Amino acid sequence: MSGSPSCSRRCGRSSAPDLDAIADLALIVLLFSAGARTPLLALLSLRRPRNLVAVVLPYLALLGLALVLSSYADERTRLGILALAASPAELAAPAFAGALGGRMETAGALLAGTLVASLISLFAVGGGGAAFAGYGSIQSAAIAFLVAATIAGAAPMLRDRILPLLHRASDAALLALIVVAIVGALGALTLSSVAAALAVLVVGLGTAWLAAALYRRDVVATLAGAGTRDFAVAIAIAGAASSAVPLVYGGLLAATAAIAIVVRRRRRQPG
Repeated sequence: MSGSPSCSRRCGRSSAPDLDAIADLALIVLLFSAGARTPLLALLSLRRPRNLVAVVLPYLALLGLALVLSSYADERTRLGILALAASPAELAAPAFAGALGGRMETAGALLAGTLVASLISLFAVGGGGAAFAGYGSIQSAAIAFLVAATIAGAAPMLRDRILPLLHRASDAALLALIVVAIVGALGALTLSSVAAALAVLVVGLGTAWLAAALYRRDVVATLAGAGTRDFAVAIAIAGAASSAVPLVYGGLLAATAAIAIVVRRRRRQPG
């Protein structure tokens, strides 16, 4: 009986109910903010084969990787890997792309596609028995995203007025999720969780690079908008106790982006 999904969800949440409640609220805030920056018309870009391939290919590779790694991982690590693989691209992908010389609008269009693909993947993976602590909040977060995206498309002036507030709320939610992960899973960090996070980073960026090469498109924008995964969203989905892999991934992604930015700036310096 202990292996049933419903029991696992209850048991997973009862270990840190306050932390998971904070994570649930932070997830809703993050996706509402993301939706406000993603008018529904932006999703029409998925009709282009090159955008669809760039979004779908990394998901297929990462979900396949997650299934393979899950066979060798403990329950907490398994849930962290699955949550990370099914999460959307880094919500700051357009900013990352711009800082590295890529096209921000391309990264934004791909990010919009991953948000939709992520919701589909999360419902499929969670409904298939993955005992995500944040599974119950995914539906609310999806509704928040759609409502905000509708407002962004129908009332752009209103959206522009509340964007500064949403940016601050999003930053607060991100900080809250980092604290949740540190408190809930820092003691559970292992070499296997570090290796799993590194594998997700390499496979995600590698398949996105392949998609960019196939269609000869902006590599930097594709890497940022389709090859990354948002560790904060993954923390909220996996739950505090299972957030070690997403937390490590966030650190690896930040370090990778920082190194790439430094290298680019040095190359642009004269002499």
